[in-house]
Amino acid sequence: MSTPSLRRFRRTAIALATTVAVAVPVVGVVGVVSPTATAARGTAPSAPARLTVDDQARPMNTDETPRFGWLPQDRDRNEVQTAYKVQVRDAAGRVVWDSDRVASSQQSYVEYDGAPLAPGSVYTWRVRTWDKDRLVSPWSAYATFETGLGDDDWGDAAWIRRPPGNPDFSALSVVDGRGRVTGGNVTLAKTGQDWTDYVLTLDVTPVTRAAAVVFRAPDSSNGYMWQLHAGDNALKTHRMVAGAFPTDARRTVPFVIDTGVTYELGIRVEGQTFRTTIDGQVVDTWTDPSATGSRAGTIGFRQASGEVADYDDIRVTSLDGSTVLFEEDFAGGTDQWVRGTTTREADEYTLARTVVDVPDGDIVRARSYLAASHTAELYLDGERADRMTNYGYPGEGYYQATDVTDLVTAGEPLAVAAMLHWFSGGQGRAAGEPGLLARVVVEYADGRALTIVSDGSWKVRRGPYVLVGTRNGEGLYVEHLDGTAVQQIGAWRQEEYDDAGWSDAVVVGQHPVAPFTHLEGQETRLVEQVVHPERILVADDGTPVADFGAVIPARPGVHFDAGQAGRVVTIRASYGLADDGRASTATVDTQGTNMSFPYTQSAGEQDYQACGHLGFRYLEIPGAAEEITVDDVTATVVHSAYPEDGAATFESSDETLDAVWDLMDRSLRYSVQETFVDTPTREQGQFLHDTVNISYGLMATEHDRVATRQAIREFVLSQERYWRTGNDAGRYNAVYPNGDGKRDIPDFTEVVPDWIWRYYLETGDRALLADVYDNLAATADYVRRHIPSSGPTRGLVTQLTGGSGAYQYGIVDWPMHGRFGYDMTATARTTVNALGVDVLRKVALVAEVLGRPAAEVQSYDADADALADRMNATLRRPDGTYVDGLLADGSQSPHAGQHATSYAVAFGIAPEADLPALGEYLAGMGMKQGPMTAHFLLDALERSGADDGLLDLLTDEDDYGWAGWLADGGTFTPEAWELSGSANSASHGWGSQAAVDVLDSALGIDVTAPGAAEVTISVPDTGLTHASGSRMTQRGRVSSEWSVDGNDVTLTVEVPVNVSAIVEVPSEDGVTRHRVGSGTWSFQGVMAP
Repeated sequence: MSTPSLRRFRRTAIALATTVAVAVPVVGVVGVVSPTATAARGTAPSAPARLTVDDQARPMNTDETPRFGWLPQDRDRNEVQTAYKVQVRDAAGRVVWDSDRVASSQQSYVEYDGAPLAPGSVYTWRVRTWDKDRLVSPWSAYATFETGLGDDDWGDAAWIRRPPGNPDFSALSVVDGRGRVTGGNVTLAKTGQDWTDYVLTLDVTPVTRAAAVVFRAPDSSNGYMWQLHAGDNALKTHRMVAGAFPTDARRTVPFVIDTGVTYELGIRVEGQTFRTTIDGQVVDTWTDPSATGSRAGTIGFRQASGEVADYDDIRVTSLDGSTVLFEEDFAGGTDQWVRGTTTREADEYTLARTVVDVPDGDIVRARSYLAASHTAELYLDGERADRMTNYGYPGEGYYQATDVTDLVTAGEPLAVAAMLHWFSGGQGRAAGEPGLLARVVVEYADGRALTIVSDGSWKVRRGPYVLVGTRNGEGLYVEHLDGTAVQQIGAWRQEEYDDAGWSDAVVVGQHPVAPFTHLEGQETRLVEQVVHPERILVADDGTPVADFGAVIPARPGVHFDAGQAGRVVTIRASYGLADDGRASTATVDTQGTNMSFPYTQSAGEQDYQACGHLGFRYLEIPGAAEEITVDDVTATVVHSAYPEDGAATFESSDETLDAVWDLMDRSLRYSVQETFVDTPTREQGQFLHDTVNISYGLMATEHDRVATRQAIREFVLSQERYWRTGNDAGRYNAVYPNGDGKRDIPDFTEVVPDWIWRYYLETGDRALLADVYDNLAATADYVRRHIPSSGPTRGLVTQLTGGSGAYQYGIVDWPMHGRFGYDMTATARTTVNALGVDVLRKVALVAEVLGRPAAEVQSYDADADALADRMNATLRRPDGTYVDGLLADGSQSPHAGQHATSYAVAFGIAPEADLPALGEYLAGMGMKQGPMTAHFLLDALERSGADDGLLDLLTDEDDYGWAGWLADGGTFTPEAWELSGSANSASHGWGSQAAVDVLDSALGIDVTAPGAAEVTISVPDTGLTHASGSRMTQRGRVSSEWSVDGNDVTLTVEVPVNVSAIVEVPSEDGVTRHRVGSGTWSFQGVMAP
């Protein structure tokens, strides 16, 4: 058990003191050097470095008030910035803002305050600073930023798309002599639109889920549909009207239906009465009373996504059987059935293009502005210029700006082409509508400009993909590229291509237009890195299997030397290998996901490249009929871009801890693609708690600011959209954006205030706090509304409204076995209450920073204290440990899980005197929390002084946890320590927030004032004999290196300019604290025995 340090109050006491850094006490001071102390006059500062605008080195779509940041440089010790001067110039070199000398230590988020900036324009800026002696630095080198476009700045650019449908589509194929229909809406016979009364008989075999027969269908949107549903053991009847299924005709007739069993189905259609037989037995007779029912029409099939059925021996006769109207046994193929559809495909690819003449002259700048629903790639003369994704709701979307100067040649025709991929709604993706918006601006030295926009002159066609169906129930689609179609389409991205056979673009309207009413400049960007597998394995049957050595989020690619036209190679990814050496298709190895990438080859040499990504380690290429080497297989790894110099470092005397750090660091980096994701495979959705955990980690490990700020904005928008009134007020969606509308999880909402406060602590970005304060106040009121003033659970948060099923009133942890027996019958759950205390405390902090009325701040603090006091009065056992909550009658739950006590300690609720015993108790339990909440357990161990228990938890290979996961072969933090059932993700970044605990509690670097104006550096008493590392803060890189030799301690730290550091050095009496400023400092200490 180590001596208490200031670090222990990270979630509570330190946070209360961070608004004024000098308020942090420094006790037992020896050899203090104050950064503001009188000293000999030093040297002048060097030029500021690492200039950023909105936390980016060179943004291309800032708004009208960009915010500037820099790192002051000075070789003197204990230096601070006392003033700055910013100067901004336009492209002509004219000064548009000179801030003059501003007396301030502020070095981040300095708002532009000059003349209005022109949209879509380039600006340069520079800064100089003054030090404590009022000596001025040289000007920095000029940096660049560009303004983006407002909604009224797109000129004639219009949202376009292609006509819906697929003229070549057929869900019907012949398999084993029978017609097989795979999910693809309605397939109709070519004849029979004028049939009125008839008898239909056919053999029906449900293969997956259900089989549906259509009759009296004048077209694919109207008629009747009878469904044999294996899942529900029923005949289900439906009337189709304009593509919908009115509820008055939805009938369920019980009948046992099994998949794989063939049934003889008969339907007698006479007037508006329909008699149905199955295997000769009359099971239903029904007369449709509605006038909307069709009076004539043909027959067909209708399979929904994920449904497969076989049909055979189809016969249509007159009512008396004397006339045969139609027969089909599929011996002659599918020629009697309509191909093509005019309805929008659920997974729609569009190619679009135009050609323009680029005038001669000296081109000085060219920019593209691209927006899409959902994903678009832009090509200029065949070269990919940009790729962007927008999964938000229409009106909440993004556009992306890119420098394309090198791709435009003066005096030559320019082919502008794009591929648009829209794929309905799903987890992490609002459905919206297909749409592409493009604007390319080419500027010349003489002031001329050429503007190219998407509009009705563009040509469009369907992309070369086969609609297969979904990968799982989360809305991802299997991607089947047809290489023969690619070959037939030809070089469509090139200028000389003949697009005469393509359709005219369908114009939705010039931007802004419903539903695309608003766009924000996209700050995040995807990074792509092409890697090859470490080795090629060979399965028992000879199938080559590429092993990439670790789980990666990537788009697979394969080079074939000798493709065969029409051959389908089912490339398949997986997290694991089957016993026969093939890529495993087991649920746990695939996250219950169809991870195939089927590819139809063309003849000869060719390259396959996937459009979308999945997480995987292994990739098999079966049936290629040629040798596949490591050089033939690629994976384009994709993740969000992070600052180039922003990565934290860590190394220690414990190899296992170092491996755990690497696991967490890599998992965090790979957990953000277009948005934060729970997993890059199963859902690819921005789940709230996952996002909070990952963001918390990435702000420390990769200096992320941009992705976090975007995610905060999006979840605040979820509150604006869904959670503004009545008992809903103050909540946030559990996933956002998303395809399934309004849904929340109570304790997901409760972690938002701490997340936003952490963002402020990391950045010092006060403006964001001001933007979201009303939302946070609503969240505090949400908690308050659920604290009854009377009754068995008075004074405690009780049945916090929200969630459903296993999530109702609070998820606690996930999956269910990750709760380790937590008592979910408790109506006042300890975890939910502890989070409630934290909500109120964090909102109080935000209110104080923003200068809200004192009574308002005090009310939050008082309510938090009252709730904490009530928890301690009702939820503790005599030994000081916490039970899981109170039951409805006010009695204590008989169960006291690790979650309950760890939350009470981590959130500063447990009495100070109890902490040593509680820390020992928690450490003795090992790991009894899931990856979702394990960081709270680490916080509790650190706060209670159980630093040795913290190291054990991080490095124990024989228990659940990160080291155990590594020992079992894991390469990415998991959804659960033990995967099973639907909890099957071996790539869940939410277990990596603990990287922050490694930096804070094993290395000993902790940010303790907003924007890292102050940090604490210590030598944690974990049992390590050495540690070194660093982390980039808002004010520069802080590093620490220490060693313990017997009882002797040596510590060297580096502190950047404008930062005050409290350095905690072990001493015989406990801890000696030194306050130092910038520079390199060395200390000697003694570890107490």
